[in-house]
Amino acid sequence: MKGIIAKAWADRRNTQLSLTAMSRRITQHLTQRALRPPKARTNYLPILIGEPGIGKSKTLSCIAETLGWNFARWDVNAQGFEDNAGLPYLAEGANGEKIAKTAPSEYLPTFASEPTLLEIGELPTAPPNVQNQIREIIDGLFIGKTVSPFCLMVATGNPPEARFTTGNQIDEAIEDRLDPYIVVPLPPAD
Repeated sequence: MKGIIAKAWADRRNTQLSLTAMSRRITQHLTQRALRPPKARTNYLPILIGEPGIGKSKTLSCIAETLGWNFARWDVNAQGFEDNAGLPYLAEGANGEKIAKTAPSEYLPTFASEPTLLEIGELPTAPPNVQNQIREIIDGLFIGKTVSPFCLMVATGNPPEARFTTGNQIDEAIEDRLDPYIVVPLPPAD
């Protein structure tokens, strides 16, 4: 059975959007979602699928700038759990005992204190252990902490064709939470 991204890509002639049309739709989606209380937000993630270099990340950066939001890109294709969850270290507790803690990265969705658009880049190539973290984030938690209500996320990825893929496949549980947007560059002007 084909996944959601593969089905959308196969039907791209009927569903493709220009970067301009995608930008309008994503901006509308983000602004409407930001107005809802965090508990009323649905647990799905828009994902922009298009060939490398067509401007998916740049467009998201421009959307964030237009909205007056921060922009961060989290490239997950070569990440390990420690890169995302934080590196472990020993801290001294109140009674002098050693306590294992982690030092999380600042770009993670739990730390946003003002409106932030977080691009989850290269989602279709994320290793399985990172996909587990992403599924948890889509559902509003990360390592037991609530995802900041200021952090709104959009994923990006390349088409599901052999020339763009790696050995990883997107977990079915994540695919069920994705809303694919097939993005194509505008044809050259005459």
